[in-house]
Amino acid sequence: MNYAWKRNIVGALVPILLLLLLVTACGAPPPSDPVLVGSTWLVSAYQNDDGELVSVIPPSITTAQFREGGELLGTAVCGLYSAAYQSDDTALTIGSIEVVPTGEQSCPENAIKQDRMLLTALTLAATYEISGQIMVIYGADGNPVANLKHKPVE
Repeated sequence: MNYAWKRNIVGALVPILLLLLLVTACGAPPPSDPVLVGSTWLVSAYQNDDGELVSVIPPSITTAQFREGGELLGTAVCGLYSAAYQSDDTALTIGSIEVVPTGEQSCPENAIKQDRMLLTALTLAATYEISGQIMVIYGADGNPVANLKHKPVE
């Protein structure tokens, strides 16, 4: 019985299987921590008028994207916003925020209030810290004014 063809197939498959095992064992490198500039962040909590850190009202989504050149762009519940910002190491200042309402519908009162407090909290920024996928923005008094979670690229 001629087994030569089986040896040839096995001989061809062994290197391929070894390569697959090597690639699988090594895997992809772990994702690096996000950085301030160029990342999109989802606001999860903000400082309210009483100075307390409160969670955003579900299911609202507010984003912040710090772009090259000192431009902050984002979405709030009731509109889009933009501001100038400056950062150096962990220092962060955000200028006055301009809001452009979106949509034809009127925005609910609680969403308007949340947007106002949240965007005001961002202007209190003095420093920030990124740990893993979380960024905390601190005011001049050292207390957090906003918590944000990195939004992965889709």
